[in-house]
Amino acid sequence: MDPVPIHQRSWTMWDYTSYWLSDGFNVATWNMASSMLAVGLSWKQALPAIAIGHFLIALAVTANGTIGARLHIPFPVLNRSSFGYWLSYFSVEGRLSDSANITTVEMMCYFLYWLIQFPFILVSPHKIRYLFIAKAILAPATGLAIMIWAFVRSGGGPIFAQKATISGPALSWAMLSAMNSAIGNYATLSVNIPDFTRYARSPRDQYIQVLIIPVIFTFFAFMGIAATSAGNVIYGEILWNPLTLIDRWDNRAAAFFASFSFCLATIGTNVSANSISAANDFTALLPKASPPCTKPYRSAIGFLNFMGGYTVFLGPICSIMIVDYWFVHKGKIDVPALYDPKGRYRYTGGVNWRALLALCVSVPPNLPGLIHSINPKIDVGLGGQHLFSIAWLLGFSLAGVTYYVTSMLFPPRETMIEELITGDDQIPQPNGSENITDEKASDVKVNTQVV
Repeated sequence: MDPVPIHQRSWTMWDYTSYWLSDGFNVATWNMASSMLAVGLSWKQALPAIAIGHFLIALAVTANGTIGARLHIPFPVLNRSSFGYWLSYFSVEGRLSDSANITTVEMMCYFLYWLIQFPFILVSPHKIRYLFIAKAILAPATGLAIMIWAFVRSGGGPIFAQKATISGPALSWAMLSAMNSAIGNYATLSVNIPDFTRYARSPRDQYIQVLIIPVIFTFFAFMGIAATSAGNVIYGEILWNPLTLIDRWDNRAAAFFASFSFCLATIGTNVSANSISAANDFTALLPKASPPCTKPYRSAIGFLNFMGGYTVFLGPICSIMIVDYWFVHKGKIDVPALYDPKGRYRYTGGVNWRALLALCVSVPPNLPGLIHSINPKIDVGLGGQHLFSIAWLLGFSLAGVTYYVTSMLFPPRETMIEELITGDDQIPQPNGSENITDEKASDVKVNTQVV
């Protein structure tokens, strides 16, 4: 939880490129793209929705990632500057119901996979980049092989000849919903990306994310679309889950190597997008176990709704973090004070009421649509459903404007300082270690005197 020591700030631009190359190729990305075909979009409509959605989330990832690269602190600590101390935990109860359609064999595979993955979780975050490099080589090669197979088996033409099965307003809202689902694919990392950019040598090393994220995810999504379309031509049904598609293959060796690549891809994604960030969160809070929630993945529509559901809460949180650092505090944060429970960032009783108000304004408008997506039997009207189709954009905008206006009308004067205070001089360094960062004075200002 401490700021990253200077000698461990070792991630370069190429490390972040390989990180996203490895993270982009996974079952979720494949499912996201192919699920859009299953709900009625054509590939010409699905790809732009994916590209635009990932470009928007890339902007948010880079904005919050720069904060982590400058301050070198994890998300749970950074979030105290905008939310205070007691708004960092939301208890969500999860149950594995009968309607989740999970069999005993699938649960045994789940726990076996967890045992295989566990050793990778023990690797230090600043060294785990080597796993991402290995995955960045093997996983995309497998994806290319599957895409080539799709073109060869289907003849290529039928894949691009398939048209949308919906039209009119339904098509427009379906595209917005698809874009929102694309944003939701990595809405989590738009919030906790400082858990990784804190290891950057310089803020400049992680700027590549704004370009690499939309390019990588759009390309990998195209792979999923091509394979799903080919499966529809070959097998006569839309197999939106790549594992189901692989299971149809007659060549067992090809199925094994493809499955192994997806296995490695999922390990890399779990370690990067789930385990490291969760470890930082649990280090800051009392651990609390919850069973896995798998019910949303049982259908294409359910999968897209689940991806979009993330955005209802994460869009506002992401917006508040960006506005707080860049516009309210203007990059001037007292890092040592973030570790003081009674310091300047305690706000009112440990809570920044401005952030709480922004959440109360931005989250409720999207709740009716979220409820309907979970249980379609609950009628919330077309208005509620349409708002849910733009949940991230709506929540992000409402939260950002509300937080900025309230912070200007009622400024948190106790948190306003003249210069950035990193506290780097207080971090213990190993004997003989050298500063391996390439940060310039223009990147980071250091003032160790508390104002």
